[in-house]
Amino acid sequence: MFAKIRQFIIDVGVEMNKVSWPIKRGQNITVKERYQELSDSTTMVILSSLGLAIYIGLVDMGLSALIKILVG
Repeated sequence: MFAKIRQFIIDVGVEMNKVSWPIKRGQNITVKERYQELSDSTTMVILSSLGLAIYIGLVDMGLSALIKILVG
């Protein structure tokens, strides 16, 4: 049991080292650069979420219409 937990924690550490973090430790960047990166990342997340929501909504409406046609 404890061996599995230990292995899980080791695996999490390995995977976290593979992550491409936006700002690396020790980098000397200005507050303006940090703010720009943060706002760019936030904008991308919001636009991606909206795009996915629109896509899922359209697919849902299309499938609902198809089911109404098939069922009558």
